[in-house]
Amino acid sequence: MYRFMRWKFGKRFPNLPWIGLPNILSGKFIVPEVLQEQATPEKLAKATWLMLNDKKRKKTIQKYFINIHKKLLMNTSTLIADKVLEIIKKNS
Repeated sequence: MYRFMRWKFGKRFPNLPWIGLPNILSGKFIVPEVLQEQATPEKLAKATWLMLNDKKRKKTIQKYFINIHKKLLMNTSTLIADKVLEIIKKNS
């Protein structure tokens, strides 16, 4: 199933080198992507340990997550209302 999903995802976004959402949204390799067969307890523990204990890496990750949050932060209800009014005006 995973291989199929990876294939489907890769087919839609062939030039995308990441599969993890934080990496996609930041456009850089920020967080480790340990997938399927690679997701051994040892590799997961190492990736987690590095993220929690490497202070420079931790600050970098925090900086990127703050930037991602700011990019995604929107007044959704106002945006939707504006679009609905725009459609109503076009169809009136």
